[in-house]
Amino acid sequence: MAFTKESDHLYHVSSLDELVSLFESKGEKADKVKEKLILELSDANSELTQQVEDALENHVVGAFWNVTDIYSGFSLRVEAQVNQVGYQEILLDLDRVGLWLVEHDPTVCTVEVSATIIVSLDIGVEFFQYDTIDHEEIGMGSDDVSREVEIGVNLFLMCQGDLLDSPVDDWNIGFEIEGGDYRVEVGEVNPDYGAYEE
Repeated sequence: MAFTKESDHLYHVSSLDELVSLFESKGEKADKVKEKLILELSDANSELTQQVEDALENHVVGAFWNVTDIYSGFSLRVEAQVNQVGYQEILLDLDRVGLWLVEHDPTVCTVEVSATIIVSLDIGVEFFQYDTIDHEEIGMGSDDVSREVEIGVNLFLMCQGDLLDSPVDDWNIGFEIEGGDYRVEVGEVNPDYGAYEE
């Protein structure tokens, strides 16, 4: 590690993010393109911001949600699945926007934006008790619970157009989003037997 400090060609990095940042575009052109994008994404009503929010909303709705850490205090077996997903809020981290220009084609760049999404989940829960006489499981009721989770997402914008001189609205922008498997920790749940009382 020590010898890399004296080298013009060798680098020591402690994480993948640090490695990727070495290849990030620097200079006046990159700064100008990044500034235009950040300005556009800072405006909650801009077309690009709306497109980004739509892409992120579609991502969380279409993602696979794994229910973990769920149990019953009544010694019942619990099965659960996420029935409905909605997002409450999307927060873009515009202080850490990464940008990579294509050297041989100044009309193309890739931009990375980190986002925090607050997601609301409606979870269907079913309870089972094992019958030691008939040696089978008996359904002991069901319930619906709600949970709110916060997830981190990396969004990539593939931009093409006259990046330096034309407005962002004139660019052709595609979206790719990292991930798609998330988990929600539910904790203790119990049948709502009171719902059956008259």
